[in-house]
Amino acid sequence: DTLSEESYKDSTLIMQLLRDNLTLWTSDMQGDGEEQSKEALQDVED
Repeated sequence: DTLSEESYKDSTLIMQLLRDNLTLWTSDMQGDGEEQSKEALQDVED
């Protein structure tokens, strides 16, 4: 159950990239939700 140093570095890099992408996707999804809410409010007001 031991990883070589190179495998450990590769695994760490992959996990960091996954975390960064998840953060971006989450913030993007929240941004889309806010825009849709604003559009819905405009539809009601019109």
